[in-house]
Amino acid sequence: MHWRRKREPVIDTVLYFVRTTTEAARSWAETRGVPCWIEELPGGWVLLRSATVDGLIAGSATEPEDALLEWANSAADAYAMTGWSLHGARDGRAYELDDDLDTLPWEADDDRQVRGLLALRGDHTAELPLLAVARDEPISAIVRDGWTLIAHDHNSIATTSYDLDDPGLALLRIGDELHLWLVAGGDPVAGWEWSVHGGVAAVDRLPPGAIGDEVRDILYSGRIGVEPFQEVGMRPTPALAQILGSQGRAIEIAPQLVSALELPDNARAHLLGDTDLADSQDAVRVEPPEHLAGALVDSLAGIGRQVAASRSPRRRMWGAIGGAVFIPIAVVLLTLLVRDLIDGHDVSWGAWLRSVIAVLAIPVCIAAILHWWALRGTGQTDPKTLPSDYRSVQNNTRLGRWFNRRGPSTAVCLILVLVCLGGGTYMWMDEAPLRQQGVAATARVVSVEDDAPLVEFADRQGRSVQAYLDSFGTPAAGEAVEVIYDPSDPEHVVLADEFRSPLGYVLLGASIIALLVLAALTWTGVIDWQRVSDWLY
Repeated sequence: MHWRRKREPVIDTVLYFVRTTTEAARSWAETRGVPCWIEELPGGWVLLRSATVDGLIAGSATEPEDALLEWANSAADAYAMTGWSLHGARDGRAYELDDDLDTLPWEADDDRQVRGLLALRGDHTAELPLLAVARDEPISAIVRDGWTLIAHDHNSIATTSYDLDDPGLALLRIGDELHLWLVAGGDPVAGWEWSVHGGVAAVDRLPPGAIGDEVRDILYSGRIGVEPFQEVGMRPTPALAQILGSQGRAIEIAPQLVSALELPDNARAHLLGDTDLADSQDAVRVEPPEHLAGALVDSLAGIGRQVAASRSPRRRMWGAIGGAVFIPIAVVLLTLLVRDLIDGHDVSWGAWLRSVIAVLAIPVCIAAILHWWALRGTGQTDPKTLPSDYRSVQNNTRLGRWFNRRGPSTAVCLILVLVCLGGGTYMWMDEAPLRQQGVAATARVVSVEDDAPLVEFADRQGRSVQAYLDSFGTPAAGEAVEVIYDPSDPEHVVLADEFRSPLGYVLLGASIIALLVLAALTWTGVIDWQRVSDWLY
């Protein structure tokens, strides 16, 4: 016997905006058995909010477009919104309207005051240029109490995703009405509303079981509890749970809602029209750049400045010093690459890799210097104000907590010490024959294949020997170099300059000393790998 998994029904919201009377809308819903919320709007418009189950309107076998055409035949104007698509009716057929309408038809006669607010966790002012481009209009925002508050007066704010990952809140007051949307992952995931004058019709025609419960949640949009806040990682308070289930006018609900959401009190004053956040002294106003490239550059520079400000002044100084040191090194690497290309030399993959790293690192170094200069004399901001994408993540997993204990942290340091000692011992033993009986000779580089130079030289007996050079450097083909070889094994040959230089052993010794210091610090509990990771970030 084969068991088939039962498919979950697809349930979506459908909105009808019809220029008719509430009595006519209620009669239509009761006659066709369509459970819906009916709300009177200014200008003679009526909103009917219902749901579709697998593409058909709940409680009936009618498709949304057929219902729209039916309304179009009996009313002056009719529109339907499913998802983010708006449809109208013309000549007996449904058509999709443009999504860039300045004013929606049913809003043209709505003269109620509109005050909106988008609240995002952390400081998102660096991303305002991109937001201004997305909306093609100026953006005003302030940062208060760990929130970025973006003021607006457009009632489609909840449908503007902004493509931000941090959970946010979209609040909107239209006259006596108050709306709240929870936004996460760039999309609204839940909504609530207060003081909306309307009622339900044909609720006795709700589908049975869980499907009916979900449709009922769509009709009573204020009925949803605090679960969506928990799902996106926000911590709801008992006060929030209470206010989400209450009703009242905006002037009564807004103060309680702002307090329950732990928003700055300025949000309440803005929503109620007492003040305008855009006029605040600390408001940041950004005009939309002429080009998207300009918005990207401004946004990246702003984000880099925010990240730099969250670090200590000493760390910013050392970052600028490191950038100033690396820039000339990068220029030299690029100059050598250009010289080899002009001279027609074979360029190894290592040289290409170094050059690519140099090219990518130069803007980073310049940014480090500019950030240090712009932030000189300022302290360190709280890293928690950064957007989540640029914040160091605490490793709170069971493995992470075990790894950061004294024993494992110290063991890792000591294991790395043993690796370095092993590498140094191998190098010393491998060079022992060359130290005891090595002979210097002048060799010619015959070819270079996969960064392995093939050299040819004459040994003490005058015999011609070809061997692959064991070295870190990669001389060009045809170049004459001095080498050291083992007379008992002529194929064991290294560059003379590298053989005589103690740099390799110095670096190994410095690494061993640094690892031993880390081992001592982790054993005494002064630091752990999480603190090291936070500093490197």
